Amino acid sequence: IEQRFNHFAEDLARFFANAAAGDLHLSQPLDAVIDAGERLPLVSHDIDHQPRLDRPDIGADEMPITAVAQAEQPSEPQPPADESRMPPPKRTSGGNEEPPWVEPMRKVHAGFEGTPGYVAQIGDSTTYSMAFWTPIDWDEPQQYFTEEDGLPKTPPGQRWRDAIQGERDKGPKHGNYSGWTVKNVLGVIDGVLERERPESAIIMVGTNDISGGTVPDSYRTDLEKVVAKCLETHCVPILNTIPPRRGQEQVVKTLNEIIQEIAAEQHVPLVDYHAEILRRRPEGSWQGTLISGDGVHPTGGKTNIYTEENLKSSGYALRNWLNFLAVREVYFRVLNRSDGL
Repeated sequence: IEQRFNHFAEDLARFFANAAAGDLHLSQPLDAVIDAGERLPLVSHDIDHQPRLDRPDIGADEMPITAVAQAEQPSEPQPPADESRMPPPKRTSGGNEEPPWVEPMRKVHAGFEGTPGYVAQIGDSTTYSMAFWTPIDWDEPQQYFTEEDGLPKTPPGQRWRDAIQGERDKGPKHGNYSGWTVKNVLGVIDGVLERERPESAIIMVGTNDISGGTVPDSYRTDLEKVVAKCLETHCVPILNTIPPRRGQEQVVKTLNEIIQEIAAEQHVPLVDYHAEILRRRPEGSWQGTLISGDGVHPTGGKTNIYTEENLKSSGYALRNWLNFLAVREVYFRVLNRSDGL
């Protein structure tokens, strides 16, 4: 018997939520377990269908990164000691200049009667992962602002975790799942909009559509339909370009151009995730840094730390940060103008 990439102890049961009942979720983060395993090609996801990335946890449960971070963080969030490492707020527009989507989205939002603050998460495994967006549920991202940008850092008298809803809503009924293409999204979007009644929606889909090496002919039309359905329900869609994919740079570029064109034509906000990855990690250096060893998924790590150093190392932290900035701008410029503008 060769013992590799395992953790041994006399009483393993104490590490689990309820081993006797078969609940093998980890009860607490352990240094010898968290990020201590070896990724196996045949074990791509854990018991909750969360992806096991480059440094998986040992065992059946991939402990959510948010739980690990909560255990490491003090009860009250503290700013990083070295403020020189903190990035300025990157935004979709400069200064107080309004981007071209603001006025059209105000008109869309004028008839909104849904769930205030609910942000739907629409997409494939990169959205389904608990590494994406869940830190907003407990952390204070505004602590990473170092410059004034004309917008309030937080809603008046509120934390972002209070103003934003739905951060932990994962799974098909919420509009996200592993392996999904735009057709999968199109098949569930009506139910998400009817059930959740979101005020805005983060949408990123396309990585699985190009698995065959080309952009499907129906991709543009299907994504346009998803955007149109959001607009019809007075929900503000926030489109995301897809990240680089190893060996498919040209088809990724072609698909992202479609996403950019739709955002411009429909006058909706765009988070250019792909461009931000290349800006920080040019000439293929995103491989193994912001994109994991499988060449597809963002890297994990500290997904709630938004220093410039970490935004070059954690693909999920970068996506969380960029979408937080977009949601914040939509919040103040469109959804709640009286709160700050």
